[in-house]
Amino acid sequence: MPQPGDGPTVARLRLGTRLRALRTAAGISGQAAAAAIRSSTAKISRLENGLLPVRQEDVRALLGLYGAATAADSEEMLALARESTQPGWWDRYSELELPAYLRHPLELEAAASVIATYDCLAVPALLQTEDYARALISADGARPGWRGGLGPTMLARRRELISRPHPPRVWAVVDEAAVRRAPGGNPAVMAGQLAHLIDAAARPHITVQVIPVASPGPLAAAGPFTLLRFPGHDLSDAVLLELLTKIVTMAPARDVDRHWKAFNLLAVGALDPDSSVAALRALRAQW
Repeated sequence: MPQPGDGPTVARLRLGTRLRALRTAAGISGQAAAAAIRSSTAKISRLENGLLPVRQEDVRALLGLYGAATAADSEEMLALARESTQPGWWDRYSELELPAYLRHPLELEAAASVIATYDCLAVPALLQTEDYARALISADGARPGWRGGLGPTMLARRRELISRPHPPRVWAVVDEAAVRRAPGGNPAVMAGQLAHLIDAAARPHITVQVIPVASPGPLAAAGPFTLLRFPGHDLSDAVLLELLTKIVTMAPARDVDRHWKAFNLLAVGALDPDSSVAALRALRAQW
């Protein structure tokens, strides 16, 4: 089973980053690179952004055109190309028919070694119970699923990320209002969800912080967002925005930095982890 930071998604990202750097350093256009592999500039862009697996013959052709990689670099990139074609986390669930527009952001999430998430409206998807997730979906009959259109089965598969043998580090910051709000007004569902959050916070790879209602921190963010950090130092962080019908990925450094600043401000305005667990216990007792 892939570990966070392993597998084809990170291989595609790492290979794409290196190929773009070599092409740019050589002063070669995307059109010329596309011609070298008998493809299109759109495919070169998708390869360089880690959206597609890469054939070894294409890597050889591009390296021959760029002419800057050492023998060791070339072999390493060919190994990344081989890895990029292997099955990933979501390929294990082919029966779900994950839409193409959701596959890349969810593959990025599955490949991250650190997931920092903020939610002002609900418990973050990775920390939801099955009953809570189903209640969220059924509470709004106009919506076929949770954010991004994800249904109960896809959400359940997503939650398995934090229970696998080598899980990512999860840092969740949640507004107090979100953990006071029971979907469908069901107290049993909310009590179970709060118990799950308390148990999750006891795991060494999960940190949960609650922002008190009186804190000005939430004003720093316009809505829920998630930051993804990948292993090593050659891959940039990414931001996921879970919207009503899709999940948007943002990677420009300016956007990522702004979200990290907002997240850090939110975390500073939140209760510390121990006090957050105490607050969750008090809320659970009320339910």
